Amino acid sequence: MRTSSPDTTIYHKAFHDIFGDAVWFAQEADRIQGPDTALHVLSRYTRNAILSTGLAIECAANCCLEYLSVHTNADDDLEHLRPLAKLDVFLLACPQQNRLDRNNQFVKKAHNLVSIRNRYVHAKVTPKAYTSTGQGLAEASKAQRDWKPIMIPRNQAIWKVDHAKTAVVALVDFLNYFFFVAGPFDDGSIEDRQFVKQILSSEVDSRWEQTPTEGRQPLHEFGSEGIHGPLSDEWSLDFAFLGIVSLKDGKDIVRPSDKLKEE
Repeated sequence: MRTSSPDTTIYHKAFHDIFGDAVWFAQEADRIQGPDTALHVLSRYTRNAILSTGLAIECAANCCLEYLSVHTNADDDLEHLRPLAKLDVFLLACPQQNRLDRNNQFVKKAHNLVSIRNRYVHAKVTPKAYTSTGQGLAEASKAQRDWKPIMIPRNQAIWKVDHAKTAVVALVDFLNYFFFVAGPFDDGSIEDRQFVKQILSSEVDSRWEQTPTEGRQPLHEFGSEGIHGPLSDEWSLDFAFLGIVSLKDGKDIVRPSDKLKEE
């Protein structure tokens, strides 16, 4: 006689999906680019990579707030904060009570990524002044044409594969910086890396382990498959915040915070 499994609550966090999209689209854009690649296909991969980086930062910020779980009413209020402000709330709740340094280059680039995503999905009409040159019209103002310091064009029509790579590198560096430099975690500790991964990962309630195996669906999490390869090494991507441990000389744990502190 077949019996049904007891109810199970799954707390799905989309971070791994969104982060995986950012890295996968950027790496695929790099892989397929060439003289025979259709421009609209390459643009689609590049665009999705860049926009996913800003979305991943916002999702990571929401995961951090969810981990704090202050109070239902307070959670609703905090939900209206901007992504970096949400991350500040998380840091202030930690023993060190830090805040993100808005002048830090990693933080500035993360702000760029969020702004790029917001500007893309919240399109606004921007009036521009032109002057006559006798032969045509020229734009009067010298408006900023790139997001700085990340140096990705504000005009998404001219985004290239290198811009997608730049966005992904900035995202990975920022997440490592947030958790392991500004935050309270030690990237030399496997336990701390795993704890950070838990903050960003989907969860199930305690009854999950007590349910019969029959009919159980595995949770899909974006792991090292497909991202931790030669191209990731070439781009110097270190996925410490995913709980992935990189070893130097086969024994010493590579600490991305050492590199980030130097920069």
